[in-house]
Amino acid sequence: MSKKEYKENNDTLVTFGEEAYTMRRDDPRTKEAIKKSQELKEMKIKEGIETGELSMFEGLNMSDKREEGEDFEEFKLRRYTNNNLRKIYRKLGPEECKRQYPMGFYYAIQQSIIAHQKEATKDMDKEDLEKRKKAVLNKK
Repeated sequence: MSKKEYKENNDTLVTFGEEAYTMRRDDPRTKEAIKKSQELKEMKIKEGIETGELSMFEGLNMSDKREEGEDFEEFKLRRYTNNNLRKIYRKLGPEECKRQYPMGFYYAIQQSIIAHQKEATKDMDKEDLEKRKKAVLNKK
């Protein structure tokens, strides 16, 4: 392909039947398609757990063996988390776990991490804003 044929900053159009969307973040159709895809995935996971096709522990490495490439600290943390999840499962029972964690433990852990990261970035943004204000005031 010659330089003349190549056009920079062209959006790729992905089509699925009548629906079409670009892969740009600011495209509302892309946002809608991603949201639909996420909802479908969550619905399938929820159905799988309810029917028993998927385990509450689906997606988690519940092995007590250290994996290749896993350092000892990661192994200890994973084993600690696994033991706590087993305790919760034994204490609540399968039905209550399905009610409280309809998407399984892996999804609950992911959501917790995302929420924690958002909170941490808010705090970091506030601190950064304060530092910038102080820097501006000091320059004057």
